[in-house]
Amino acid sequence: MTIQIAPYSLAEELPFTMMVTLLTMSDRAVLAYSECQLRGFLERGGDTARAWEKDYHQLQVEALSKGATLELLRKA
Repeated sequence: MTIQIAPYSLAEELPFTMMVTLLTMSDRAVLAYSECQLRGFLERGGDTARAWEKDYHQLQVEALSKGATLELLRKA
């Protein structure tokens, strides 16, 4: 498992307002799940799952590197 911290400077640009779970199946199909207080949302492929996957990858690029994350955690 790799942990990456998204710096506070990204707060206004964060794509997600709630937790999102992305699963890539053996056939490369993407399942995307999120929930709020009233219900859960499961997207099986389709535009929404692809958009969430794209947003996740962009967040991953913008987050601190593995080394920078470890250094920040050590300082904390």
